[in-house]
Amino acid sequence: MNQQASNPKQADQLGWPDYKALVGDVFPDNIDKGLSQFEKCILGIDLGARNLKGPRLEACAEWISNNFKSCAVAIADSAHQYTLQLTQGLSQSSAHEEALRCGQEFIETYRPIFEKHAEKCSFDFSLLSKLRESANYQSDKDLLNRLHENHTTFSQSAETFAQKYPQSLGISDQLFNELAESTSRQQQLAVSHLIDELAMFACLKQDGWPILIYPGMLTPLQEIIEGKHPDVPESLKSLVFAHLRLQREKVYFMSETADKKEELPESFEFLSGLSNDEWEQFITHTKGKSFKANDVLIEYGQDDRSMYILAQGKVDVFLHDPKDGSQKKISTLDKGTVFGELALLDGKPRSASVVASTDGLIFQLSFEDFSNLKNEDPNMACALLFDIGRVLSLRNRHMNEVVQNAPSV
Repeated sequence: MNQQASNPKQADQLGWPDYKALVGDVFPDNIDKGLSQFEKCILGIDLGARNLKGPRLEACAEWISNNFKSCAVAIADSAHQYTLQLTQGLSQSSAHEEALRCGQEFIETYRPIFEKHAEKCSFDFSLLSKLRESANYQSDKDLLNRLHENHTTFSQSAETFAQKYPQSLGISDQLFNELAESTSRQQQLAVSHLIDELAMFACLKQDGWPILIYPGMLTPLQEIIEGKHPDVPESLKSLVFAHLRLQREKVYFMSETADKKEELPESFEFLSGLSNDEWEQFITHTKGKSFKANDVLIEYGQDDRSMYILAQGKVDVFLHDPKDGSQKKISTLDKGTVFGELALLDGKPRSASVVASTDGLIFQLSFEDFSNLKNEDPNMACALLFDIGRVLSLRNRHMNEVVQNAPSV
């Protein structure tokens, strides 16, 4: 079985591969959520945001390609310097240089994702570091800075954004505060990031891009569009803002009675209580492995305490006949299925074989990985064990019902 490549540029893409983007809130609220009146849009890229990497970014690109003919991928590279100063303790000059490098790396890494959808939608990269050279950008930024200094309502909105900024980066408040030189410094840098992004969107709106697509909430921008900050640049007030929701495809436990995950009841869903971010955190405790058709993933009689999550492809399950050593195919599992969970609990040799019927990708949780998870995140480990136990109980109840309803002979 082939281990998936560990190229650093592909690291983000080793997360859960199936996300679907759905339009959420749209501002102003009198705009049709179908957004069919628009042909062009902006996709705002905050280089520190979790929702704009790997499979989540690909879900955004696919949704945009199905709804628009052209898109400006607006990369807030120079604004990223403020995040780097906060999270890595870099000096201003070092953070600026690294931020520009991150912007170029983003383009190199994710260009193939956008090119894949190029027949439907034309994607053009736009770097904030280049937009900053325009007079429109600088005048809008100066106005926003004056509003932050002199207008209480806008200042409070920006400060509230700054307080919540660590959440969008996936950084705990405690760590964020340790990295920041002081609370006021933290606030200052986060507000500077916000104002740079708002000025970038205002500049692009003046260049003819009417709607911003963003997989997250920008409350200050929402308030601007709702008319709560009337002194901001006119281009921001007339911008349309559409928030994308990213929905992770569900994962189900292997069933004894159904071959397809679509046939399984919601009660068989695996770790349904985890948020997208918690799920991605769980995935970091597993090993992503690609496989080819006919690869043996689990062998009958094998001593292996790993549990597997089928992320892509299909596999066949075979039972071993001890009389003649033959194997009988009993099920085909599709992507989004958990299998091998019993061995994680009891440590006994495998009771069936699992063979790949197509190329695909699995995430392996070994017993060692589980032990690490238990030490690092006991609540998540407990949730995993509870889920396995719950499903085993459901299966047992189902078998009892089958026995009770069996006809008498």
